Amino acid sequence: MAELALTTSALVVDNGGGAVKHALATAKSPDVTLNCTARPSKDRTATQLVGNDVRSSTHVAGLLTSRPFERGYLVRWDVESEVWASSVLKGRSPIDHVLLLTEPPLNFPELSAQQAEVVFEHYGFPGYRSVPSAALSMHGSLCSTSSGSGVPSPTLEAARACGAGIVVDSGFSYTHSLPVFQRRVVGQAVKRLDAGGKVLTNYLKELVSYRSVNVSDMFHVVDACKEEVCRVCKEGAVSALQACAQKGGGSQVVQYVLPDGVDRKVGRVKSQDSEDSHVNAVAKEGEQPSPAEMKRRRQEEEATIELRSEPFMVPEVLFRPMDIGLNQLGVAELVASSVASLPLEMREACLSNVVVCGGNAAISGFKERLELELAPFVPSGQECHVRLAPPDPVTSAWHGGAAMARDKGTFYPTIITKRLYEEEGSMRVLERMKAASSW
Repeated sequence: MAELALTTSALVVDNGGGAVKHALATAKSPDVTLNCTARPSKDRTATQLVGNDVRSSTHVAGLLTSRPFERGYLVRWDVESEVWASSVLKGRSPIDHVLLLTEPPLNFPELSAQQAEVVFEHYGFPGYRSVPSAALSMHGSLCSTSSGSGVPSPTLEAARACGAGIVVDSGFSYTHSLPVFQRRVVGQAVKRLDAGGKVLTNYLKELVSYRSVNVSDMFHVVDACKEEVCRVCKEGAVSALQACAQKGGGSQVVQYVLPDGVDRKVGRVKSQDSEDSHVNAVAKEGEQPSPAEMKRRRQEEEATIELRSEPFMVPEVLFRPMDIGLNQLGVAELVASSVASLPLEMREACLSNVVVCGGNAAISGFKERLELELAPFVPSGQECHVRLAPPDPVTSAWHGGAAMARDKGTFYPTIITKRLYEEEGSMRVLERMKAASSW
């Protein structure tokens, strides 16, 4: 193992359902690549789009998208290998690196075995280790010199010292509440909500298509729109309903200009201030708009959708899944259920250090809303600190993995080598990896 550590560098890959975050452990930040391929539905002979080319395509509608993940689990390595070839392994040889790769919490053993088989037999990596992405986010949080809390808290610092906390990982495919104690995942207390970024995007598609413009075949366009305009009402569900009613009244309508694939490759929020200043400048000069300018305005108006209550309604699904008929616990109740499943001696430490990560955690107001809704579940006299995973919730798992891989003294002894895999087989390798699951 020492020879392996001296001759190879670590490649860290946070393999998410929506995007792959990847780079060598020595890099300052990862590259982010969409984890999908696509082809125009009306032109089967067109070149297949891979990774980030999908969102920048001139085909804004009618893309047939293939994803390696289904319901949060990696089931299509044929698609994943195409994404990796254009991003993760571009300009790199697998035999020169050990691989730190994420996988879903409580992954099926068959899928974990298949992942190990692909890593060693298809790619030929000399060493490999898999860790849940939420656990890597917690590791990065514990390694951070800052507690992330504005007010010093002995309880929070004590929890960090013993490697305890709860990770709320809300990504593309799902939302997990994952308790950690003494730097080990407490498996029996992991809880899952079957709602993530994909569900939110589909819900926004449904709302806009019903009330405004049919965008049912424009997933990537609506996904970009969701990331730009959606926000969580920080004051709770009642205030969210009031905000939705106010938006429905039309007082603060958000106008979003859809791309056309020619002049506008990406959508954008229409700024009323810039439009007014442009019109006033033309009026001040006493000039009539040119035919080209009039055509531009007409095309933009035709491609503009109005979002009233949708920016608040869509992320509300994470806190009230019954809004879309999903009979499961919301995020706050999910965390409370995890805490209730923990042994009594772990509860206070874990609850005092709640770390949120994943793409949905980047939605404005998510952290504050979770903190508000967790308050009724916190016993009197205890503290509950909710903070975003550093340095940002989207790439926190990669940063945690990079920090882990840079500590060669503790990381490399936990690596499963290709030689060991060939001698003992995938299932035995998984048992060894599980036994070394702390970090």
